[in-house]
Amino acid sequence: MMLPLVATLSAIVILLAWHGTTRRRPLPFPPGPRPYWFLGNVFELPSSHWWIKLARISREYGERVHLQALGQHIILLGGIQIAKELMDRKSCSDRPRLVMCGDLMGFNLSIPLISYGDCWRTYRHITQPVMFKAAVQQFHRVQEAEACRLLGALASSPKDFMSEIRFSAGRIILKATYGMDIASPQDPHILIAEETLARISHALVPGNYLVDIFPWLRYLPTALQLNFQKVVARGKIGGDWVRLVISFSVGIMIFVGLKMRLCPYEYTVREKASGTEKQSFVASLLDQDIPSDKHQDEWADIIAWTAGSMYGAGGETVYATMINFVLAMMQHPEAQRNAHDEIDSIIGRSRMPTFADRPHLPYLEALFKEVLRWRVVLLLGVAHRTTKDDDFRGFNIPEDSIVLANAWAIVRDPANYEDPLKFMPERFLKPEALDPANYVFGFGRRICLGINFAQNEVWIFIACLLWGLHFSKPRASDGTEIDQDVKFTSGFVSCALPFDCHIISRETKSTFEHIYLGK
Repeated sequence: MMLPLVATLSAIVILLAWHGTTRRRPLPFPPGPRPYWFLGNVFELPSSHWWIKLARISREYGERVHLQALGQHIILLGGIQIAKELMDRKSCSDRPRLVMCGDLMGFNLSIPLISYGDCWRTYRHITQPVMFKAAVQQFHRVQEAEACRLLGALASSPKDFMSEIRFSAGRIILKATYGMDIASPQDPHILIAEETLARISHALVPGNYLVDIFPWLRYLPTALQLNFQKVVARGKIGGDWVRLVISFSVGIMIFVGLKMRLCPYEYTVREKASGTEKQSFVASLLDQDIPSDKHQDEWADIIAWTAGSMYGAGGETVYATMINFVLAMMQHPEAQRNAHDEIDSIIGRSRMPTFADRPHLPYLEALFKEVLRWRVVLLLGVAHRTTKDDDFRGFNIPEDSIVLANAWAIVRDPANYEDPLKFMPERFLKPEALDPANYVFGFGRRICLGINFAQNEVWIFIACLLWGLHFSKPRASDGTEIDQDVKFTSGFVSCALPFDCHIISRETKSTFEHIYLGK
């Protein structure tokens, strides 16, 4: 009687032992600095110029780093291949919850910030047919005309180059998206958009608002007048949020003192009703039948959010990139000279560049890519969030981790670019060179939907400005060049702070007026 029992027990022990040795043990987190109890790596996260400190951490611990901040897992990616591999996954396509910018300021339904799901797929479904590479050709004439206008503005008022570039970056998006013709940088649509974009950019920087770290702070009495409460209060009129379809998303705040509700989406609807609308993204969507699974109001909100997202996604980044272009031409006259020579040889002086010239201007194409790379403007992009535990290259990526790709580190990695700190367009004359479009516009499913429109806009701006203008350092009264230590902002979009540049026309006034104005 005992032998069967002993045999059975022995078999159970052997099975349990085998299961214990073969059971999969949890994978470790990626390497990273040792966290403090509860606080984690809070002290490793600087309050400004955080991309520089994070790049140092990546150099010390490798191209994938695990950080913690008050229990929040953060995965920092410092290499292009590892960033593409992880962020291309469906499980890494969500966005982290942003209490300040999303919940309190109202941008959680904008394309860049919305959670990955049905609503985001709807946005992408209606945007892709208009924004894929062939479709954006419909905007070529609008972009060429605006590049021509910008050239004339800088030739007439070279000292105002920063404000004129900012105006063009916003004006062209409002034109293409809503069919609006904005005549002045002082137009209320532009002013409100720029004011709001500045606040959004500040809100998106990690750590700028404590409510993002401690979400329960949102429930404290407003009488405490905490910093985030003051910002939120500025967006309230009569105790209610006022929605403005203009910048970054439809949910823009109208600040105290503004009496009117400005709504570009409603402008296009009115123009459509009167039969006077111009070709635009919104007008094309209004021509479509409302999907059977959507109510009219719901469909209107979807169009408004989709259209409104384009300004914030393109206006500030295009502006910052074009300012970097001016800075690069001022500091690197040899590159400017090479571009001038190619343009003069291929196009001549009797007309300005168009998109039809693009395939025939290889050096200009290389210069355009180097501008994107040299001082990348979205230093960490928009954070991704994991929706489940993931095993990645032998490490555990926990569910609900924030995933960041450090584009600033990628462009300065000698493994990606020879002599990376140097402005050298020639690097992109080689077909094997890493195209900055592979990382500056995001990764995976969350790549910027307007990537083709934005690239075209920057290219035609650069082409026309180089055709008609010469950029150089300002000079002192004795004729010596003045070197400037140009500083950059620490916001979500990094942009050069104001600097001086000597800009002159490459044509006489009469010749320029003949070509530009048709006189």
